[in-house]
Amino acid sequence: MNTPIVAFAKDWHEDPTSNHHVLRELARTRRVLWLNSIATRTPKLGSARDVGKIKRKLREFARGPVNVENDLWVMSPLALPLPHSAAARAINRQILRATVRGLRLRLGIKAFQLWTFLPTTADYVGTLGEGAAVYYCVDEWSMFDYLDREKTVAQERELIGKVDAVFSNTGVAGLTARFASASARLIANTASTMRCSRARSTRRCPSRPTSRASHIRGWGSTGRCNRGSTSS
Repeated sequence: MNTPIVAFAKDWHEDPTSNHHVLRELARTRRVLWLNSIATRTPKLGSARDVGKIKRKLREFARGPVNVENDLWVMSPLALPLPHSAAARAINRQILRATVRGLRLRLGIKAFQLWTFLPTTADYVGTLGEGAAVYYCVDEWSMFDYLDREKTVAQERELIGKVDAVFSNTGVAGLTARFASASARLIANTASTMRCSRARSTRRCPSRPTSRASHIRGWGSTGRCNRGSTSS
């Protein structure tokens, strides 16, 4: 069986993006646990939309993981929505470790890879027991006006420095510069090909991928890293 994946992603019910495409594809051949967004910004309590989102996430957490298709499971974990607070992130690390551990037991996930589509998840890489970590960069996050640009860029740079591989859309500006000092490998996507520009000596890179989907599936089943697990 291919290695299961635990993924930090956007909210499942939102408009489909590459989050959906990639994880749906991977769930055809392995178990995938999709964790709904753990917040990239602080909610506004005066916003009916934000308050409604908080209530919905509490209901989804109480409901537990839901099998939406194939072997894809969706869950909303609890987390303090304060992505730039050191204290809140420390608390979230403990909450998410316990949550992921419980979900792994419930879903029969042992060894797994951690994939993240969010730039504010560096604190959790290396703390959840994953054998390898991947950052799939789908946007130039610093360009969103509802995010704190400097803090988001700093957190993304920290994330890139911790993961084992980075998938990037070719249109994402500035990622190469942020990636320059990282030890992970950068894989740039196009519609039909992917290019491996850097690699750790302990990893294999498919020499001639035929498509983005097949490359992702291949890396997911063959990727290796030296990082030891920190929990079981």
